[in-house]
Amino acid sequence: AAMRTKMPGQKMKKMVGWLVVAAALVAARPARADELVIGIYAPTAGFASSSDRLSYVSALAKAIEGALGGGTTVKGQSFSSLSQMAGTAQFGILDPLCAAGNKYTVMATATVNGKTEQTWALYAKGASNLPALKDKAVAYAKTGCNDQAFIENALLESEVPASFFKLSAKDAITGAVTDVASGGSQAVFAPPLGGTKGLTKLFDVGSVPNPAFVQLSSKVDAAVAAKVKAAGLGF
Repeated sequence: AAMRTKMPGQKMKKMVGWLVVAAALVAARPARADELVIGIYAPTAGFASSSDRLSYVSALAKAIEGALGGGTTVKGQSFSSLSQMAGTAQFGILDPLCAAGNKYTVMATATVNGKTEQTWALYAKGASNLPALKDKAVAYAKTGCNDQAFIENALLESEVPASFFKLSAKDAITGAVTDVASGGSQAVFAPPLGGTKGLTKLFDVGSVPNPAFVQLSSKVDAAVAAKVKAAGLGF
């Protein structure tokens, strides 16, 4: 009989209201003080595989955990989008295209061969000049951070429209290079990687910064953030 009794409308509305408020508080709850997530989202970084990418950020997380002196668990995690990483991690290794277009605090920049930027080029297979690539598939690493504008305005200096090619988006730069080497696409915009050695470099397209180590969350204690930064710089 008690189960068949209808709850008064006002009481029902109040209960639903409290449930909504509780759900919102849980969703907005910051990360625990004793737990940090260090993410990586850098499609243009030249990791040989996704497992190498995860191993790198996991090693960084371990170094940071050691620098914090115990009591805080630090986990390294690889993400497939910036929005996914920003919603989970407090710090992260971020693709330069995304770091340039957002207001995250940059704590360090990765070095490759001692430099914080690399000279990118247009590499091709079976083509010896730019006109030969008209309406051909050209691969690139998709970041979701104004990729076409980056290619057209930064790499091609607005001299050639992106529509000159058939741009082919890939999940990572190594996959884009492999796609050309295997005959899928005819060319690729990329930094100098091992896989580009068998391709023809048509011309350099400019210097691009390496991925940045950024603070994604403003809710981290300043003293903790300073230790994380120092550990990142020393890694």
